[in-house]
Amino acid sequence: MNVLIPVRFPLTDRNKRALERALSLIDDDPMALVTVLHLNSYPDDERVTRRDLRTVVEREYGDVRADYITRDGFLIEEAVLEEASREEITHVVISEARRRKWVDSLLELLDVSVDIESYLRANLDIELVVVP
Repeated sequence: MNVLIPVRFPLTDRNKRALERALSLIDDDPMALVTVLHLNSYPDDERVTRRDLRTVVEREYGDVRADYITRDGFLIEEAVLEEASREEITHVVISEARRRKWVDSLLELLDVSVDIESYLRANLDIELVVVP
């Protein structure tokens, strides 16, 4: 099992709940891995490094069996799709609030009605976990 979790920096309460859920998914699988993804948005001046990301997660949860990825870009949705397909991700964990934000962003961007869960499931062979 490989679990992808997109997060903000610093971690929000929603990110922490989603990370806890992601970590619980891999508890019983010694081969499982969590991939923590942060997108450095092009319009923002501050750049988060992999080391920054690892430090904040390990400060909160101790030593975590995880890969840490930071990418530059505009849309976190695009980064999630690319990383999920590249890293053979089986589960993506997002917060319910993030899901709503993604839907709103896609609706605005594409000017159509999109169900993000259906879209991710149709385009990736993953299990989407939504944390309330």
